[in-house]
Amino acid sequence: MERILMDGGSVSLELVDQLPNTWICKSALLLQLQGEHCAYKGELAEAYALLKQAVQGFARMGLQLMMLDSMAQLAAVCLRIGEWQDAQTLLKFLHMEWERKESFVGGKVLHVLARGSYLIDTLKGEDSAYKEAEALFIQAGANLCCMQLYADRLLDPISDVSELELERIGINAEQKSRLDPTLYTWGQFIKGLIHSRREQWEQAITAFSTVKSDELSYEYAALYWIRRMEAELLIEREIDDTLWNQLNRLETALSSDMPIQLQVCGIRYLQAKSRGSRIDADRLHIKLQAWLELVNNSSYSAWIAQWERRWESRLRVQNVTKPNTDRSWNISCFGTLTFINADIEVKNVKWKRKKALELFVYLLIQPDLSAPKERAMEVLLQQVDADKMNNQLYVIIHQLKQTLKQELRMESAIVIKDGTLSFNKQLLGQVDLVNYHNLTRMGDQAWGTDYELAVDFYNQAKQLYGDLIPELHYVDWLEVYRESLVDKQVGILRKMALYYSTQDKRELAEVYYGQWIEIRPLEEEGYQAFVEFLISTGRESEARRWYGKWEQVCRKELGWVPFSEMSKMVYGGSSTGVVEDETN
Repeated sequence: MERILMDGGSVSLELVDQLPNTWICKSALLLQLQGEHCAYKGELAEAYALLKQAVQGFARMGLQLMMLDSMAQLAAVCLRIGEWQDAQTLLKFLHMEWERKESFVGGKVLHVLARGSYLIDTLKGEDSAYKEAEALFIQAGANLCCMQLYADRLLDPISDVSELELERIGINAEQKSRLDPTLYTWGQFIKGLIHSRREQWEQAITAFSTVKSDELSYEYAALYWIRRMEAELLIEREIDDTLWNQLNRLETALSSDMPIQLQVCGIRYLQAKSRGSRIDADRLHIKLQAWLELVNNSSYSAWIAQWERRWESRLRVQNVTKPNTDRSWNISCFGTLTFINADIEVKNVKWKRKKALELFVYLLIQPDLSAPKERAMEVLLQQVDADKMNNQLYVIIHQLKQTLKQELRMESAIVIKDGTLSFNKQLLGQVDLVNYHNLTRMGDQAWGTDYELAVDFYNQAKQLYGDLIPELHYVDWLEVYRESLVDKQVGILRKMALYYSTQDKRELAEVYYGQWIEIRPLEEEGYQAFVEFLISTGRESEARRWYGKWEQVCRKELGWVPFSEMSKMVYGGSSTGVVEDETN
C-alpha cells in the first residue's frame, strides 16, 4: 500500500480498514490517507489527530514534500475547526518554505496559503497564490484539486476576480468536466458560483439544480446548499422543506466546522429578513455577529455586507414602486404630520382632542408600533388613580379611532389585545420615522466592515431627519424622544464627517461638521472636532475663526469664556482666556 501511494496511486480505504491500528499508526502515508478521508466525510476532530501524526511521521523520515502536503491538509482542517494558533503556525512555516524556493512546494500548499492568507500578515496577495497553485495542479493533472481551488476562489467575496478571470475559470471548469464525467457536478457547481458572482440568481439556481451534492465532500456539499439557498432567497423564492432538511442535516454533521456554522446562521438570518420577521432577524443578527468575531475572517463580514447592500437596494426600489391601497397611508412625521395616499395629501387632521393626537404619535414612535396599555396610561395621563386613568384612556382611544375613520377612512386603526395597544399595520404604508431608524440601524451594522455601505445608509437617514411633529411642542415625553433623535443624528454626522476626512474629501467633511454644529450649537464637542480637522489639514486661520465662533456662543448664550483643550490647540497654549461669569 505504501509503495502504491508513493508512486501516486490510490488505495482502497476498505483495505486499509482491515489493518490493525498499531500498523497504521506506524505508517505516515496511511495516517495521511485516513486523515484525508475523515476530512472528506466531515469527521474533523479525527482528521486533525490523524494528520498531526502524519506530519510528525513524515518529519521523522525526512520526507519533505509529503510533510508539507500533510501540513497543508492539517492547516485546512485547523481553519475549519477554529484552531487559529495551530493554523497560523503551520501557514507561516509553509509560507516561509514557499518563499525560500529551495525545495519544491506543491499546489496543496499554495492552495491552503491562499485560503488562510487572512491569518498571516506576511502574505498579501492570495490571488497570486491561487493562480500559482492552479498552474501546479494543471501541471500535475490534478483536475479535482483544480476544481476545488476554483470553488474556493469564487466563494471568497473579497477575492479579486475580474470579469475576464470569471470567463477563464468558467471555460476551464467546463472543459475539465467534459473530459472527465466524474467532474460534471463540480463543473455545474462552479457555473452556479460564477452566475452568483454576477448576481444572475435565476441562472445560478438553474446550474445549481443539476448538482449532485453526494458527489462532493461534506464541506463543499454544505457550501453548495448554502449558496443555492442564498440565490433562492435573494430572488424571494419560498425555500422548499427539502432544502432546509439538507442544510439541517449538514449543519448537524458539521457541528465542529466553524465557517459552515457561521454561513448557515447567515442563511437563517437572510431568511428571517426576507420574511420580514424582525424579532427573529435581530436575534439571528446577534448570533451572527458572535460567529463573525469567533471566525475573524473579513471575507464573511463582506459576504454579510453584500446582502445588506442588496437588501437595501431592493427596499429602495420597493419604496419607490410600492402602490398604496385605498386603505393604506404613508405618514411623514418629520415636519408637519402629513398623511399621503396616492395623490391625496392630508396635513391638517381635525383631532377631537390633543390627547388623541398624543396617543397616535406615542404609538408611532414605539418599536413595532405597539405598547403596553399601562405604560401608555402612565406616559400620557400621569395620574395617580388607576381606574380614572383607565377610563380616560378608553375615551381617548375611542376618539382617536373616530378621528382616523372620519378623516382618513381608517377602519379599526387601533387594536387592544392582551393588555397591549397596537396600530393596525395593514393601514400603513411607509412611515419616515420607521425608515429613519431602520436605515440608521443598518448603517450601524455595516460600520466597521463596509464603510461605504454604512455611509450610504446614513446619508439616506440624514435626508429624512427634521423637526419631529412640531404640532406637539412642549410635551415632555416627546421632548425626551426628540432629544434621543438629535443624539442619533449627531452620531450619523460625526461618522460621516470622520469617514470623508479619512477619504481626503475635505469639502464633504466640512459640510457634515457644519451640520453637526448646526443641530448642537451650544455643545463644544462639534466645534472641537471641526477645529481638530482644520488644524490637521493645515488651515490654522480657519480653525481660529471657528474657535472664535465658539467663544462668541459661550459669551452670548452661556455667559462664560471658554478655556479648554481647544484653545490650546488653536493658540498653542498661549491663550489668555479665563473662565468668568459675565452676569456678575
